[in-house]
Amino acid sequence: MLHAGMDMHKHFSVVTVVDDSGNEVVKGKKLENRDLEIVEFFKSLQDKLRVVIEAGSNWMWMTDLLDDYGIENLLCHPLKTKAIASARIKTDKLDSLTLSQLLRANFIPEAYKPDQKARSLRELLR
Repeated sequence: MLHAGMDMHKHFSVVTVVDDSGNEVVKGKKLENRDLEIVEFFKSLQDKLRVVIEAGSNWMWMTDLLDDYGIENLLCHPLKTKAIASARIKTDKLDSLTLSQLLRANFIPEAYKPDQKARSLRELLR
């Protein structure tokens, strides 16, 4: 199984993928936040894959996209991910590597990920 950590930004994401032994399969690949590019990248890995995304302002479309293509994904609570939050050196590549290693070790503090229906109801109430 492969474990991918995704550090998302507004226009791009940085992804690091590790295998079950912790060896880096993909090192800090920068992807434009375009549906086709992201799906093609993950589908090209040709292995069972899990992806972790840090919860932020733009996580919803990414998790919906990955769900639509059957790619297992988790939402990570950013404040509870102390390995990243307290790091002295913060780069996108290091953050994505740390996320992938935490996912591999099952140490991801998951954030609540409401489904599409719940999000629609929340938007209506707002």
